[in-house]
Order: sequence, then structure tokens, then C-alpha cells
Amino acid sequence: YAIIVLIFLCGIIFLVFHKSKLPSLPGEYQVSKTSFHMVDASRIEEFSDNPQQNRELMVVVYYPVDQLLMTKKPIYMDKDLRVGLSGLLNLPGFLFDRINSRCGSNLPVSIKAEKYPVLLFSPGLGSHAIFYSSLLEDIASHGYIIACISHPYSDHCVVFPDGRVIKRGTGDYSDEDEKEKAKILDTWSKDTIF
Repeated sequence: YAIIVLIFLCGIIFLVFHKSKLPSLPGEYQVSKTSFHMVDASRIEEFSDNPQQNRELMVVVYYPVDQLLMTKKPIYMDKDLRVGLSGLLNLPGFLFDRINSRCGSNLPVSIKAEKYPVLLFSPGLGSHAIFYSSLLEDIASHGYIIACISHPYSDHCVVFPDGRVIKRGTGDYSDEDEKEKAKILDTWSKDTIF
């Protein structure tokens, strides 16, 4: 048993003191991101238990910047999202603190070009956009702007600025049958158009 305890303690020490760093950005730009809370007043939230609730989205936009002028360490994941995801994935929240981001936040868009191509990104059903951040930062470093949509009730969890967390499968949501899958696809299509 002593060897098992020793291995376990070494693993804990490694997790506490080791910082994971995402790979360097391959493109000519540095990258920043900003978040938008959007409310579609023309649609009722179909998956909510509240029949008066409008459809809300969180969109994170990754974009090229000339240089990272950061006064504090960039965070990989904000506190509310960390708490929400760690609970859903049954992982301790401090594990997400061990990842150093390579992306700034709310910095000015690069002035190297007048226009940049825009891409829309929607994560897979039940996933979360944060798990694609390395890919999205990589693409943005090549001069693209990417709007990444988080779909409430379908993503692992969506955290709104007021602290509300909407988890996958809550409310009137199910992805078990074909009719429900068609409803989800229709909702996501409307999210993207909005």
C-alpha cells in the first residue's frame, strides 16, 4: 500500500505545482477574445421551464491583435465556467487553473489589415466551446475573426454575466429522439442566423 500512497501523493504534488502551457500561436498575429451576452427578443426559449424567457446566447469572439499588452496573467477559463464544468465533469476546479492561456482579453483588433474574414463556430452537441479554444486561437492567429456560439441547454454548461449557469439537459430539453434532435438543430440554426 505504501507504493500506491506514494504514487498518489506524487500525482497530487504534480497537479498542484505543474502549469500546463498551450502551444505557441503559429500565425503572424497574437490573439485576444471578448464575450457577448445576446438576447433574441424575437424567440421564446423552447427548452426552458419558463414560457416567458427569451432565447439567450453567449458568444466568444476570438480575433487577431498586434501585441498582447496584458497587466495580468491571461486566464484559460473564468471562475463561473470553471465551477460549472468541474461539477459536470466531476473534476476538481483547480485543474483548470493549471492551464496558462495564450490569449488576451478585450484588446484592440489588429490594424495590420482593413478587413478580416469572419468564421462562425458552433461546438458539438453536449460539448463546450472552451474545449476548442486552442484551435480557435490558432485560426485567429492567422488573421481570422471567429465567433464561437455557446448554445444553452445543449452545451455542457453556459454561464451568463449575471452568474446564471444553464446546464445541458435541464429544463424541457432532451436529445434522445429524432424529433427532439430536429428541434435542437432548428434552434441552433436560428442561433447562428441571429
